[in-house]
Amino acid sequence: MKTINEILAEVDRLENEIVELLQELVRIPTINTGTMPTGNEIELCKFLKKKFDAEGITSEVVESEPTRGNFIARLNGQDDGKAKLMFMSHTDVVPIGDESKWIHPPFSGTLDDGRVYGRGADDCKSMVACEAMAMILLKRMGIPLKRSLIFAAGCDEETGSKFGFHWLVKNNKQLIESEFAINEAGGEPLCTPKGLCFTVALGEKGRLDAKINFKGKSCHASIPWEGENALIKMADAIQKINDYQAKRDTSAVIFREIPRLFDLDESEITPNNVDEVISKIYEKDKSVGSMLRGLSRMTITPTMASGGVKSNVIPDLFTLTCDVRVLPGQSIDYVKGELNNILNDIEGYDISASGTIPIDSPSNDEFLQAIKTSLITTMGESIEIMPTLTIGLTDSCAVRPLGTIVYNFAPTHPDSDPGNSNVHGDNESISVEDLVFRTKVLVALACNLLT
Repeated sequence: MKTINEILAEVDRLENEIVELLQELVRIPTINTGTMPTGNEIELCKFLKKKFDAEGITSEVVESEPTRGNFIARLNGQDDGKAKLMFMSHTDVVPIGDESKWIHPPFSGTLDDGRVYGRGADDCKSMVACEAMAMILLKRMGIPLKRSLIFAAGCDEETGSKFGFHWLVKNNKQLIESEFAINEAGGEPLCTPKGLCFTVALGEKGRLDAKINFKGKSCHASIPWEGENALIKMADAIQKINDYQAKRDTSAVIFREIPRLFDLDESEITPNNVDEVISKIYEKDKSVGSMLRGLSRMTITPTMASGGVKSNVIPDLFTLTCDVRVLPGQSIDYVKGELNNILNDIEGYDISASGTIPIDSPSNDEFLQAIKTSLITTMGESIEIMPTLTIGLTDSCAVRPLGTIVYNFAPTHPDSDPGNSNVHGDNESISVEDLVFRTKVLVALACNLLT
């Protein structure tokens, strides 16, 4: 059997193939607007099916709705029962926005100065490419597995995974049942006074859409005093929401690790001192400070507004949509209660909210140690791992009810600058260095758990 160093060296030799695979994936537009028909992920699934067939890896494409494809591949271990590990990712991407702001065409997959550019280059086709190549490499090198490995690339993550992993769990759970799973997000390298540390997200904040309808009375715009302008009410509400100070929460496990790793004077981080601690850390590491801010409070962010019928008519209805990110334990009723407190002196509105409430995975020593060992093996040096949550929602929450322990862990190279990725923004990209590093860590993880 090949040694782990020989396997990792092969990843280096496959650098061009990893890059070319990501480029091909980016060149298949899979824009998910959230309104059917959309996504067309089936075309990307067909591409992956052809590639995996050529490698002799068993795979299938499952459509939840016409054109909404999900790709699942499997490498069977000697114990061909329930899989030990699943690589998760998603194939849909958000819209491109104003194409004139892109330095390269958004579906070109252009390689420029060591980075691959395009919509989905990072979120999440980079994970698709790295996971796919990790599985392919294990097959090519004939690595004997004791337990099975699944690679599942789902559709529709960007609008809640209704046609992706949620659908698979409901209709084809036998295809994705696994003891452990790795998904996008997490894996950020942090330089701390104690040395290099990588985040491993055991869970995530939930995401809700809160819609607030502001009601007024219409009249001719030349005599506004005769009516009741719903837009004015909404403007007042937006300012109140912007000024809202959410209850601080330091229950996430990361807050128990921060004082030790960052040599803080505070031996304990509490809701009373968390903002002061975050300010200190932000001065040293903006990305860590921003992460801690997101993990210590619910956020309510106005993002969309609609209403009015004509410029010369006082509007009697305006609707404000807010993106709400909730911490574990914060329910839809809790969000509605907070919004009612914020808007308590505004008359004539109603609130509705829907979305996903977060579910965490338990801490598992075997899985966490395997992740840590894979990083140490890849880097050849000692590192720490830091359990945390992700600020953004992923489709990990769809799979956790099956009993699968899902961690968000998509490691990036310590020398890379996460600010260059611009996920969901113009000129999204990922470095070749990150692609190779992530593929190595995933291969090492599979070897640790499955051989």
